[in-house]
Amino acid sequence: SQQRIELHAAKDEAVLAWEQKHGRVVADSAAKVMELEVMIQERDARREATEDKLRQVVVRHRQLAEQAKLLKEKHDRAESSHVEQAQRCDALTAELQEKTNALAAARERAGTAGNDNPAVRAARAQLTLAQINLARARVTAPVSGWVTNLDLRPGALVTPNVPLFSLVEDGDWWIDANFKETDLARLRPGQPVTVDIDMYPGLTLNGTVQSLGAGSGASFSLLPPQNASGNWVKVTQRFPVRIGLTSRPDDPAMQLRVGASTSVTVDTSGLDSAK
Repeated sequence: SQQRIELHAAKDEAVLAWEQKHGRVVADSAAKVMELEVMIQERDARREATEDKLRQVVVRHRQLAEQAKLLKEKHDRAESSHVEQAQRCDALTAELQEKTNALAAARERAGTAGNDNPAVRAARAQLTLAQINLARARVTAPVSGWVTNLDLRPGALVTPNVPLFSLVEDGDWWIDANFKETDLARLRPGQPVTVDIDMYPGLTLNGTVQSLGAGSGASFSLLPPQNASGNWVKVTQRFPVRIGLTSRPDDPAMQLRVGASTSVTVDTSGLDSAK
């Protein structure tokens, strides 16, 4: 029984030693496990922090990429706008050069400034001609009187240098009396004259001799007579004598008319009294 007791004691000691030994191992293992768990937690925390940083970096990279894309688009637009502006500037420069050349050519053609410039003189000549044409567009009678021999209707075409009507002046009137050449010996300018007009019987006007014609009426006719043929009959010639009227009809209805027939009597008694 003593042995049995010792055996149990030795067994208990062995169990105790084993428990103590394994207890320290378990405790060490538990401590290591706890340490590992702490390390794992720290690693997980660092991993999560790293993942968070990576996610932030990714987001930042995406933002930077978007900004870079926007900046590239802006840069492309700016570059395209710069190219367009450069092309427009080149076009404007070419246009300006062309207009400068045209201006220089125009100045060269125009010549120097001043009244002696050929273009200015030509323009003044055109202006003068236009003023003359404008003045001629209005036909103004040189004297007052009556229009006669009118052959003109509204809308009719007129030809330059072709008479359209005659103007009978209402100022000084005269008579061209055709006296025989045998009567001219006693006619002198200034002699008094009495005039009877056939269209107004009983009307007598006064006048004076103004001038005697230098040639007969036949000398200035369309076909003047030629007396060199030998077959010539002597005919008394008539010479025009200009008689100016010094009186007018008192009745306005008795208007003097061109081409009227008159009887003219010249008072030549002054020649007899002078003798």
